[in-house]
Amino acid sequence: MPFASLWLAPRLPQFARLHPDVDLRVAASNNVMNLEREHVDLAIRWMPPGAAPERGEHVAVERVLPVCAPALLADPARPLVTPADLAHHVLLQFEPDRMSAPWLDWTQWLEDRAIALAGSAGTVRFSHYDQVIQAAIDGSGVALGRLPLVTRHLLNGLLVAPLGRDAVAEGGAFFLVAAADAEERPEVRAFSAWVADELQREAASGAVPRGR
Repeated sequence: MPFASLWLAPRLPQFARLHPDVDLRVAASNNVMNLEREHVDLAIRWMPPGAAPERGEHVAVERVLPVCAPALLADPARPLVTPADLAHHVLLQFEPDRMSAPWLDWTQWLEDRAIALAGSAGTVRFSHYDQVIQAAIDGSGVALGRLPLVTRHLLNGLLVAPLGRDAVAEGGAFFLVAAADAEERPEVRAFSAWVADELQREAASGAVPRGR
């Protein structure tokens, strides 16, 4: 699950400093587990628009917008100021076995905005979303970035959002779901509160600039 690799893992040292007495085991999976049967205390689940898991606590809205490495904006021969300028850039496409999130598909994103690109610089497809983002960081092209998964990259300057808020599409949402036999344990409550607080703080950080 890209949430584990892109959002959670880089922030775990902070949680460890705040709660050195809590032991964590991260099991990343795109499968919906039975928490009690699998002996998992807490799950962070993505859900499509309008859906919610049973006993889930909503902690973040997913938003999607074009992102790229800052270096791509330095070439005056290939501007990236309007959506039409995407014709000059390689599009990095997330293409899993089954596309369950059409807003992560470039074709759909362009069609929703009635944008017909005049030409194309090509498309590179990846089966894992974290590969898409690493390729964008490396300057290989423009990706559809998922907030909050790429908020850290925007804040530290590894990625920029050249089209700003005007290019944002609404995606799904993230929920915290605790196992029935674990939700009242202090360490589970501490981790849940930390995840929710971090997501809320980043949502208010202004990581995405306003459109030009």
